[in-house]
Amino acid sequence: MRCSSVLQFRASSCYSGRIRNRVERYTKLGEVRPYKSKWEDERTMHKEKALVMRKNLSQVKNASAVSLTEKTLGLRFDEIGPRTPFTEEQLNKLYSQPNKRLLYNVLGTTGWQLQDSMVVKEDTLKFLRHGQPERAMLLARMAKENGASAMDSIMQFYLEANNVNKAFEIFTERKRMGIPLTDFTLTILFKGCSGVKGYDRGPGLTQKQGERLRSIFTNQFSKDEESVNVINANACLLALFNCPDSSLAFSFFDSYRDYNVKPDVKTLTIIFTALKNFNDKASAIQKADSLFSWVIGHPRIKIDPILAGSYICVYTLSKSPRVIARGMELLKRWFKICPVADVNKSVKYDDVLKFQNLKPNRKDEVATGISFAPLDKVSPIDGRRYTPSASVLEMAMLSYDSLKLSQETVSTFQLYSRYKVPVELRTLNMYLRALLRSGYEIGVPAAENVVFKAIDELNTNRMTPNSLTLASFSGHLQRYILDSRNVETEGINNEMFKLVKKYCDSMNKFKIDGLRLRLLDDVLGLANKIQGLSKAHLEFFVSYYCTTVFRYGVEYTLPYKSWILLDTKLLDIIRKLSEHQTNTSDPLFHAIHRLYNSTYANMRSFPSKRGGKVPEFSPLENSEGDEPLAGNGPPSGEQKAFNAKREAIEQYLRLKGGLPQHDQDL
Repeated sequence: MRCSSVLQFRASSCYSGRIRNRVERYTKLGEVRPYKSKWEDERTMHKEKALVMRKNLSQVKNASAVSLTEKTLGLRFDEIGPRTPFTEEQLNKLYSQPNKRLLYNVLGTTGWQLQDSMVVKEDTLKFLRHGQPERAMLLARMAKENGASAMDSIMQFYLEANNVNKAFEIFTERKRMGIPLTDFTLTILFKGCSGVKGYDRGPGLTQKQGERLRSIFTNQFSKDEESVNVINANACLLALFNCPDSSLAFSFFDSYRDYNVKPDVKTLTIIFTALKNFNDKASAIQKADSLFSWVIGHPRIKIDPILAGSYICVYTLSKSPRVIARGMELLKRWFKICPVADVNKSVKYDDVLKFQNLKPNRKDEVATGISFAPLDKVSPIDGRRYTPSASVLEMAMLSYDSLKLSQETVSTFQLYSRYKVPVELRTLNMYLRALLRSGYEIGVPAAENVVFKAIDELNTNRMTPNSLTLASFSGHLQRYILDSRNVETEGINNEMFKLVKKYCDSMNKFKIDGLRLRLLDDVLGLANKIQGLSKAHLEFFVSYYCTTVFRYGVEYTLPYKSWILLDTKLLDIIRKLSEHQTNTSDPLFHAIHRLYNSTYANMRSFPSKRGGKVPEFSPLENSEGDEPLAGNGPPSGEQKAFNAKREAIEQYLRLKGGLPQHDQDL
């Protein structure tokens, strides 16, 4: 097409803008090219930018990552990923190199994922669970403002590991990077510092660290007053009480008004909880009384059971009987642990003073010189009392038990069923010990009812008895058996035997494998207290001994002295049984005598001053008549005596038809 024709066409024709642009391009440049509209050009440009962004936000190929790592660190790895072992120094070098895409390989993430704060936090927690806080911190740095929550998690991780200085470093770096504080950052820092444990359960923070915490709180208040609330202040107060000198915490509490923070019930609970651990009880009680008197008259603060209980704990956790008695008087006024008529009665502590005076080496801990606030100043104004919780009832039982007030301890335990409070094993042990000490009347309720009600309590609350529980049970049953000797009733001995047998059957249902031999010792002790046992009764106790030792002596051993006491009780029972066994042709007669002689010889084979444990008892695996050897050498005299006893036990069980099978019972 010639130019004159184009000009003629242009002058005489009406055509669209698309064609006009193409004609004008041909007129100017002399060429016709495929046309792209402005919208198409913009779309092409956006595609090119998206490809570049996608490339910058994705990981490099593994070969490139290996090459870059070797160039930066001088080390060569087969693969670069989140499991590649790097030290903290090496990670910092990789962070300083210009190609940030390499860090995506190291962290196992992408630039797109770093734009999602939830994904960043999940990956951070994953690194922390695998013990890689350095990688977690590197991930939070790359996420910048999207890593704010992740940095909170890292700071909490170091605080739980008692690394306060590292947590401070993260907090400072966060400020340097310009990452704003979240609503929970200060609370996490302060609460984490309050839980730091020091050496030997001492203060976890130094005084310098406490001062830094207070300066952090003050600086945050000066920057943004609305960002500081009573929750942050209480967390900071709790952390400051973890310092060696509590004056910093009390000074901070006095400045609540300067921070426009109004103390609440939680604030006061923190202070009373700290005061109960003070070594200077006189100062702690004085401060507690003064503060609680102020709280009672405060119109805005409403006292709850937790606050009242924390205040009373300042008294009850003391070692002084006088202070503990004062705490119980307060406890009766604030909680329903006694009838209304007994609220104003004073608590006596003369019994514990007599008990302490019996021990000349123990210091008399009667607190003299401690002044208490008047009771009406620290008692409820309206006289209303709270329903006790499990912690309050346990506090009452511990206090009464330490004051040797057995009747009050027993009465307090009865409140558990009244208020439907679950019973703890320690509480049950205190009740049994107090009931035994109180000298209750044998009869109704008898010791039998006490023991088996306690066993039902154990089953109901799914608790496993410990050694203190067994000692209490044995004490109650022993007292019951001894007192029954004065009762001339036909068949009383048979009833006592049934009682002990029922006790054995009940206790065997618990998983107390480590206490089986202790239970056996108690049962044999009870058997020796029963008079006039028949041959069948005595055979039961001997079989119970042999079966228990045969089953559980393999894994559990007793100290030498305990074995001596246990076997001494067994010999007494066998001696009584031999009096009933007159038929010398009966194989059981010889088995009983062999068991007696072997047990006695085994006891004599050990040196009297031996402090170790006896050899572990295991069932005889050799054929009858073969003597098992100790190791590869000949058996020692001690081992021979022990093997003889073991064979005697097995022979007796075989004759009684109670020998356990190796595959089924062991």
